[in-house]
Amino acid sequence: APGTRLALLNKHPVSLAADLESGRLDLALHTREEAPPKLRQRSLIHERYVLAARHDHPDLARPVSLTRFCELEHAVMSPNGGGFAGSTDQALAALG
Repeated sequence: APGTRLALLNKHPVSLAADLESGRLDLALHTREEAPPKLRQRSLIHERYVLAARHDHPDLARPVSLTRFCELEHAVMSPNGGGFAGSTDQALAALG
């Protein structure tokens, strides 16, 4: 749209809610797990996770069960420098 400006900001959920309520921000893209609960939300995408490794990785020679997946070592990325638990951890916790 003509005249549109877009800025990407790394916002903490607490300040995100205040900035949206005050009009300093018009919209935000966020994960459902960390979005402030009182904000109006609409899902944009549904993600599909895949397990990726080199083609000859010994742990992936056959289909990986949920038990085996949990036994494997994982690398975890945190975009905000902490909170190294996410939707995968929540889904696994719900399964027990």
